[in-house]
This record gives sequence, structure tokens and C-alpha cells, in this order.
Amino acid sequence: MKATGAEFAVVYRCCVLPLGIAKMELSEFEHRVIDAMISGDPDEGVLRNQLCLATVTERNYTDVGVFAKLNAPVSAMRTKMTNRLIQTTPMVYLTHPKLPQGAQAMLLFHNALMSTLECLAFDEDWPEDESKFTVEPYGSLPTSDA
Repeated sequence: MKATGAEFAVVYRCCVLPLGIAKMELSEFEHRVIDAMISGDPDEGVLRNQLCLATVTERNYTDVGVFAKLNAPVSAMRTKMTNRLIQTTPMVYLTHPKLPQGAQAMLLFHNALMSTLECLAFDEDWPEDESKFTVEPYGSLPTSDA
């Protein structure tokens, strides 16, 4: 099938698909955060398979964070649990020079597939330069010297 310009959308940093459906690649920041979250997870192998295949269908920046809706194809391997409770949701702590209180990231699931990456600043506006974030295990929240 030969495609015409009307069948495609031009979107920055995206894979362009027929019928104007565009799927964005995960940013370097999103990939780094998810990689840290799934490291050591009981379903790490399955989650790494999903991470390799995942695309972003929607990315929304707010004043305090970023939300990325993920799409792992139905052919991707699935986790043992269909949906995870908040207690079993992978989380990491994020530090950034412009966020004195830091931020957190959480990975949500639907039907045993990654569905949303949520990153939220605790007390400041979300910084533009995501390359300055460092990712730490969630249990490593900084403590006050006072």
C-alpha cells in the first residue's frame, strides 16, 4: 500500500504510523526512571520486555510534573499480577538541583502491562531540564541534618 501525505502525521520524535496515529518514543529521562524502577522487581524480565516495546501515546506536563501514558503491545509479555496495588507499585525518588524537596516517580499498570508513568515534584515547579535528575530507590529519601 502506497501512503499519501494525508495518511500520516508529522510529530517530533515519533514513529509515524498509517492513519495519522503517532506513537512517541520514551524520553531518555523516562527510560532511565523506568529502568531504575523495575531493577530487582520480581517481574523484572517481563517488565524489561515491555520497556523495550513500549511507546508513549500521550505526554502531559503540568506545573508539578509529567504524566506519560504508555502503550506496550498486546504481544508483550505480561506480569503475574493483572493490576498492582499501590504497595507493590514500583517507585523511585528523584533529585534535581531546582527541587530542594525532590520528586517521586510511580509506574502504574493495567491488564498486566505498563500503563502510566507519573512523576511529581513534592513542593516546587517541575524543572525544564530533565537531564539533571538523579534517580534513587524510594527508600532512600534524604534526611535532614537538623
